[in-house]
Amino acid sequence: MKALLVLAALAFATEARADDGPLSALKNMLNASPTITLVSTGVVGLADGTFTVLSGLAAVQDRELDKGVYIGQSVVAAPQALGFSMAPFFFDIVKWKPVENVLLLLPAQIWSSSLMTHGLWSSLSTAIEPLPRFGVSAMIGANWAFTADAFGCLYWTRWNPIEIGIPQTILMSAEVSLSIERMVNDPDHRGEWAGLLAWSAIMGAHGVASIADGVISNRPGGYSSSALPAVPFVAPTQAGLLLGASGEF
Repeated sequence: MKALLVLAALAFATEARADDGPLSALKNMLNASPTITLVSTGVVGLADGTFTVLSGLAAVQDRELDKGVYIGQSVVAAPQALGFSMAPFFFDIVKWKPVENVLLLLPAQIWSSSLMTHGLWSSLSTAIEPLPRFGVSAMIGANWAFTADAFGCLYWTRWNPIEIGIPQTILMSAEVSLSIERMVNDPDHRGEWAGLLAWSAIMGAHGVASIADGVISNRPGGYSSSALPAVPFVAPTQAGLLLGASGEF
């Protein structure tokens, strides 16, 4: 029943003109079918919230949930994660309102991707303790979201919108720092932390370039956001990694 409701809501999204932004899409969906829209979004939101609370409490209490719960979490979250990840490919989110990107699309991408990652990981292996697994799943979910936005905007020959580039840079910088600390203090999983470090560093550099492009694009007579004037780079230093962007400013 839940799957049918979600599919019904997606079907109405075609008429909702999501290219005008998710707020306009939701408004049009409510006008077209308020019952289906409210019930489907309510059921999905309640399911996501329930799985988040269950997994979060279990992680804090250092205990495992039943494997069936993890499988159910994966089944519910995976279609959402894939759907939200595909949004930047179908719609030019640079044209969306900043509030729609940073308060609707991005949280939905990170939340669903984190739930999917945690559910899949926990259903396949519980070798890592619950709390670290829950935290790393959230980090992977954030990386997944920013990567999807980066490739989606690249499809439209653009950098990420500046309102996404700012949290992207902040969160990825934090992940780079944590990954370096974990590589030093968790030698048994150094390879995994090195992989997360590289992924976060690349996304951090992309965030810096997106901010630079957003600043340039807003200047009178500046570059268009489709010009991609800045190229992100990652350079090793004695203190760790240097993230930046080079180009015409």
